Amino acid sequence: MALDIFNLISTGNLTADAVGTKFVEKNTAVINFTLAVNTTKSEVLFLDCNYWINLNNQTDNPETNLFQMCLDMLKKGKKITIQSNYATLKKTENEEKNTVFTNFNITVNKFSL
Repeated sequence: MALDIFNLISTGNLTADAVGTKFVEKNTAVINFTLAVNTTKSEVLFLDCNYWINLNNQTDNPETNLFQMCLDMLKKGKKITIQSNYATLKKTENEEKNTVFTNFNITVNKFSL
């Protein structure tokens, strides 16, 4: 089952340091991170997030390089708020093990610390 979600805003803590990948031939880069959001006292929702960056206007200077600044700021435990115009929810069931997995994949438009 898949469900599309529009206009999502959520606040949580990073579960690990963000990981970045550059696609030089396409002049883009992606920052991947997982956000843990407390839904109740005993339940936590994990959101797999990706933040895309256009590298056309980036410089090698670390102080003005958005890609490197994001990697430097998005560290494990950091509390952030994300905003997304589009996200998908996928639910997978394993009848043999009697388990259900729910996965959110979110393309982040903005985030704030």
